[in-house]
Amino acid sequence: ARINAGWAPFWHYHRLGRYGEQLQDLFARVERERVLVLRYRQLIDAPAQTLDAVCSFIGVEEGRLSSLPADNFRSFVPAGTRSAVLGSVIRSGAAVGSLIDPQVWRRASKPLVAALHAGSSKHLDDIDLLEDVLGESFDDWRSSVGRGSFAQRARSKG
Repeated sequence: ARINAGWAPFWHYHRLGRYGEQLQDLFARVERERVLVLRYRQLIDAPAQTLDAVCSFIGVEEGRLSSLPADNFRSFVPAGTRSAVLGSVIRSGAAVGSLIDPQVWRRASKPLVAALHAGSSKHLDDIDLLEDVLGESFDDWRSSVGRGSFAQRARSKG
């Protein structure tokens, strides 16, 4: 409806998340070796190596990064009554949770967050296409289980 109403491309949320379609179109117009595709998890799991790969790709000096700030990760949840109600309950619980042991709220909120994310699989066909276009697996995008924040993953590696 937004496209038909003439809204700016920024507001075409559904289309913006269809990476397989976008890359397939790009590779039909530009040689594959002229495009560097990176996944966010590469930047989080190995920030220095990933940015060195970017520097190498564009022909600038490598070895300039020594640390990366913490991220602000949140999975996409489509708007609607269910997400509005669950989001409100989760935010209210978090406010109450700030008055008690944080681990208690984290445990209590897990089923609510899982319910909030349930059924958010509208892009699965495009993930299949993205895998075909790039020749790599994106199975982690199909999961409703997060990998934690950058700080959490960094602690678990250390």
